[in-house]
Amino acid sequence: VAVTIYAKTRVQLRTGRIQRLAISPLSRILLGTALILTLAQIIFGAQVRQQIDVLNAASATRETWTGALGPVYLYHRIMAIVVLILNLAIFGMLRRSRPLRSERWLAIAMPAIVLTEYAAGLTLHNFDFPASIQPVHLVLAMILFGVQFGLLVRTKKGNRSQESGY
Repeated sequence: VAVTIYAKTRVQLRTGRIQRLAISPLSRILLGTALILTLAQIIFGAQVRQQIDVLNAASATRETWTGALGPVYLYHRIMAIVVLILNLAIFGMLRRSRPLRSERWLAIAMPAIVLTEYAAGLTLHNFDFPASIQPVHLVLAMILFGVQFGLLVRTKKGNRSQESGY
């Protein structure tokens, strides 16, 4: 996914179809950190899924899965809160940079996706991991990664004088 987004963005930048958005160095660092943490979340989520598969194979009931999961599940839950807060903070910073249409769409999509994904995670936790929500949770994580990466490759470091704020 990242290679395709990078290639498409490079072509759009070279042909002048899009321009890089100047954001503060802190915003770029936070966006890069969010991207790395989202990737780590996907990996932790896969490990949680593996533990659930083991529990299911051992004929454990869905009601006991949450209590039987190891520390990876706790890390996944804690990091979910960090990713949520970080993405909302990035949205606030990006909003102040007054992005162009395509970047504005990505900036708005990011918190919408992360909030929906967090709600899916809460649904998984509180309702004994319903099978229908599990793929939704994973697909949203992948989409979030793509949106974050798309924003990162469309931005450049700028200083406050290059940015227009509200």
